[in-house]
Amino acid sequence: MNCRKARKWISLDMDGELSVGRKEHLYNHIRRCGSCNALRDRWLSLGDRLRSRVGTPVQTAEAAWADVCRTIRLEKREEAWLPGLLVGLSWRWAATVVSMLVLGAALGTGIWFRSGRAWPMIARAPASVVEWVETGLPKASTMVYEDQESGLVVIWVEEQNGGRHAGS
Repeated sequence: MNCRKARKWISLDMDGELSVGRKEHLYNHIRRCGSCNALRDRWLSLGDRLRSRVGTPVQTAEAAWADVCRTIRLEKREEAWLPGLLVGLSWRWAATVVSMLVLGAALGTGIWFRSGRAWPMIARAPASVVEWVETGLPKASTMVYEDQESGLVVIWVEEQNGGRHAGS
């Protein structure tokens, strides 16, 4: 065994990760090699010094794990009344709700207009009066009048075509 491999195995041995067969090879090498033996002794003394400076743990690892599990259980219990709402809130869900509300408002407005209850309100609106109309046609003349039978406003545009007038 070479010293480079022995250094790696010393670290594994201190961590408790070295197999029994490899431990025997390592200990045989350490007995023969002074530098690897000194390295192992330094690492052991360093570990002892570190452990001596650390006070006794306030809580064992098992107790800490039990606390973590209990906290998770309690948080799940507190959130249990909102499972669908918290999971279901997404942009697609919100867009669906908004589109359904808009569709409902449109249908409700259509039904309201067809029921006849909307027409009295529209009838109360003041009538618009068209006094003049501007067109983008060069040399065109317009005529605005209200049809007596239908009550509709008619806008007539005449365009000069060559030397003659043609109604359009």
